[in-house]
Amino acid sequence: MIAADSGKLTRMRLPVERRSSTRKWACERSCERMLMRCPVKLSVDPDPSSSRARWCSTSGCVLVTRELLRDQRATDANQDHRLDALQTVVDELQQQLMQHTVVTLAQQEFLKRSIQRIASRYKQRTGNERYGMLFGQFCKALGTPRYDALPAHKYEQALDWIEAQARALLPDDPDAIPPRQERLL
Repeated sequence: MIAADSGKLTRMRLPVERRSSTRKWACERSCERMLMRCPVKLSVDPDPSSSRARWCSTSGCVLVTRELLRDQRATDANQDHRLDALQTVVDELQQQLMQHTVVTLAQQEFLKRSIQRIASRYKQRTGNERYGMLFGQFCKALGTPRYDALPAHKYEQALDWIEAQARALLPDDPDAIPPRQERLL
């Protein structure tokens, strides 16, 4: 049990009957530790057998527990704020990495062959060369100067663009749209 006199906490001896119970003793030690950290100074009657001392130590434990709970909630809120900030940093880093990671060689080749396929089928039908214009539109639409500079996260968008061009230029040719087997690469 703890006694607070003149701002100092001192250890008092517990009565024998209270010490015999391990559970009560553990509670007392726990409360004692909390009281040592508690900024609130309690005035407890030095006689441990008095009912006032028992009441003060119990109410002191409740006060200390409430104070510790308040501190824990503030700490949790602070940690949540830190975790949110870290998650924001991680998300930004992932975005930067996605911008700098380019498509694979197989994907580059697939994009090139798909545009060449549409251009050659268009040339067979109309006689007009279309590859240069398609490649220029591809680069402009996806914001890349060449196939090997295309960010990996834009690969699906590139495939969608190629399919849209095939449907627009060759609406009645189902083979103009290349199959998307390379999507898994």
